[in-house]
Amino acid sequence: MKPHINKGLFSNYYLDELLPQEEDFNIPSSRVESAFEETKRIWDKTYLSSLSEPQLRKHFLDKVFETLGWTIDVEPPTPSGEWSKHPDYALFHTREDLKIVQKATREDYFNKALCIGEAKRWGRPLDRKLKGEKDPFEVQNPSLQISRYLWLTGVKWGILTDGRYWRIFERETAKRLDIFYEIDLEDLIENGSIEDFKYFYLFFRRDAFPDFLEKVYKASVDYAEAVGEELKENVYKALKSLTQGFLSTPANKLKDTHLKEIHDNSLILLYRLLFILYAEYRGLLPIGENRLYTESYSLDSLKKGIAGRLDKGEPIATSTYGYWNKLKELFEIINIGNSELGVPPYNGGLFDPEKYDFLEKFRIGNLYIAKAVDLLSRSSDRAYIDYGSLEIRHLGSIYEGLLEYKLKIADKDIVPVKEKGKEVFIPVEEAAKKKKKVKEEEIVRDGEVYLVTDKGERKATGSYYTPDYIVKYIIENTLGPLVGRIYREIEWAQEIKNNKRNLNEIFEKIINENGEEDKENIIRLWELTRGNQERRDFLLNMLDGAQPSHGYDPIERILQLKVLDPAMGSGHFLVEATDFLARELLRILSGEPLGRSTKEMEIKEAQEPYGKKEPEEEDIRWARREVVERCIFGVDLNPLAVELGKLSLWLYTVSKNRPLNFLDHHLRCGNSLIGANITDLAKSPELKKKKAKMGPVQIGLFESVFREKISILLKSFELIETQPSDTVEQIREKERLYQEFRRIVSRFQDVADVWTSIYFGNVVDFGTYQRLQGELRSSDEEWKRLSQELLFKKAKDIAKEKNFFHWNLEFPEVFERDQRKEKPGFDAVVGNPPYDVISEKEQEREVEGEK
Repeated sequence: MKPHINKGLFSNYYLDELLPQEEDFNIPSSRVESAFEETKRIWDKTYLSSLSEPQLRKHFLDKVFETLGWTIDVEPPTPSGEWSKHPDYALFHTREDLKIVQKATREDYFNKALCIGEAKRWGRPLDRKLKGEKDPFEVQNPSLQISRYLWLTGVKWGILTDGRYWRIFERETAKRLDIFYEIDLEDLIENGSIEDFKYFYLFFRRDAFPDFLEKVYKASVDYAEAVGEELKENVYKALKSLTQGFLSTPANKLKDTHLKEIHDNSLILLYRLLFILYAEYRGLLPIGENRLYTESYSLDSLKKGIAGRLDKGEPIATSTYGYWNKLKELFEIINIGNSELGVPPYNGGLFDPEKYDFLEKFRIGNLYIAKAVDLLSRSSDRAYIDYGSLEIRHLGSIYEGLLEYKLKIADKDIVPVKEKGKEVFIPVEEAAKKKKKVKEEEIVRDGEVYLVTDKGERKATGSYYTPDYIVKYIIENTLGPLVGRIYREIEWAQEIKNNKRNLNEIFEKIINENGEEDKENIIRLWELTRGNQERRDFLLNMLDGAQPSHGYDPIERILQLKVLDPAMGSGHFLVEATDFLARELLRILSGEPLGRSTKEMEIKEAQEPYGKKEPEEEDIRWARREVVERCIFGVDLNPLAVELGKLSLWLYTVSKNRPLNFLDHHLRCGNSLIGANITDLAKSPELKKKKAKMGPVQIGLFESVFREKISILLKSFELIETQPSDTVEQIREKERLYQEFRRIVSRFQDVADVWTSIYFGNVVDFGTYQRLQGELRSSDEEWKRLSQELLFKKAKDIAKEKNFFHWNLEFPEVFERDQRKEKPGFDAVVGNPPYDVISEKEQEREVEGEK
């Protein structure tokens, strides 16, 4: 076992392979031995586990910090006016530094602190809040606490410990809560060696802060960037190898007419491999925990076996299928789970054999699998890629680049060359005439597959990738105001109920915030109210809308937000939105005051409305899973982008021993710009386009029948959203409910397709269109007969070609359920800014690089 647990803060490859070769690692052994012996001397697990937090600090933690060379200050002040809880330690380089800041103001106190320390009693979980703590502050999530302290004080590094587990957090990444470096001190003392203990001493000693940690952190970031760049090329080659494997296997009998199927299913195969590589690195699959899985079934064992054979130059056949069979077996284990192997079912659909029956019918020879697996597993220096160090957003963007390619078969020997700054394929003979440099391994032989963009280029543009800082800025400035509004409404509601402020003042705040169109009329109604109770009810109704419940659970309010990316690609914006809203849920769970305007609220009062929430898993995992299933919506024209978006969100929200969230109802394929609104379906588009005078049009038959069914449809969605997703059975029930919804809505979809198809050349007279609506209540047999008519078939063909997307039918819970909104729809729409409309003329400078 490794002496450390790295949860994405540093690079495992750097820690395990490169750091031992660095000069910094070779600190005098006498120092390490001395610290090891002193720590063992004061170590008594039975005694330490019986202590309260203050006792643990006094009898153990203070001494460990001193052994590590620190000058400590206990319970230092935080900047004035911010929160009312103090960190347990401020850690300084020298006593002189401490003396200087003790004379400074609260605001300047942490200028010389190198680190913040937060202690918990022995055995207290560090990843979630607890209800049963006597100290009201101790219910809070410790990881959230240390993150908050780092931001309040401006200190870059923090240490969180319960005596046994010691964690290092970095301010920028700490807000994610699950990014840290951890040492199990008990295991080191009872089972470890001096060399193992060095990983504790090296990272937690005074002299590690800040230079050593900064060096390791930067080296880790540089490693991730370098690996990410290399992976862009590797996934391209891996996709080429898999597609060639399917085409070259004689038993498959696949031809050039199957190229799209081969391409699309090879991408799904790559998505599966990415999920497993990530899950094994992050401990979501039992590498090292279950010997049978690790040695006999894991992708880790397969990739190492392949690497050994390739490095030795052993021949690997194209006509044997042992690797393929091994992968198929692993896919089945992950899909349905295996208790003997310690693998929970991750059955979100990615590994479903029925959904991807192409991968069940056809297979790939060993050599093609070996090449693909090795390309995904190792870098050019033959070192295994540390997937734990790679951001999911970056992985998504790398794989999203593959969506630009189409699969083709060479009709002659061709090779990629640079021409006019772009890499294109040309015949080998032509390259020779032009005296282009040709690499033998890059030649595509006659009859082999190759991947090329629509523009005929060898490399994708990368235009789909938006830098992280832009994504964060857009999300924070889009969702931040919505969350702030929720917090203000909660504060106003509490003030209304508790008579904490003049009701006229609250009225002014609410009406000014709302910007009501009918402001004068509302003011007139307010002036007619009599008595405090009537006035309080009036104000609460203003906050709640037409159907007031007067429920102000901030968790539920946030989970009611609906966020859409209408061109989601790999889900970069949706992952960031999930992270943002999940962190807000954790702020609430931890009892932190909700926004600047609620600083005076007591912590205890703030906790009461949502004390019922008590997740058993890590808080951050629980929060992400709740948000992604209830708040996040995405649409994309490319079905493979939809699957990639799901994968990105699964990787970001996956929790150990729990199935993957059900996302099919919120991540949909379609053209977000082409579709029908049910309110427009009362009359033919032809009449609408000609603005024919038909007199007053009553509610259409389509809408009338749709309203009859809407309560059933919305009930299905409510159950999908609100029921837990903790077991496979619960996920399967959600799948069943959604399939039933699709069955009910299919007729409405057919009518909407016919209506929309008229704009694309389908000829449908109004009488025929009315007859179609009249058949909405007909039997299945009658509807099936109707669907065989020419206009119906033509509509379906056009709908398939254009990928119609009818918003009311795809997301009825957004457009039909929320009667509180004057204009039903999404609370926020996020996505890429229109970089392509930036012009040199507008900016008076060259902007191509910024696009």
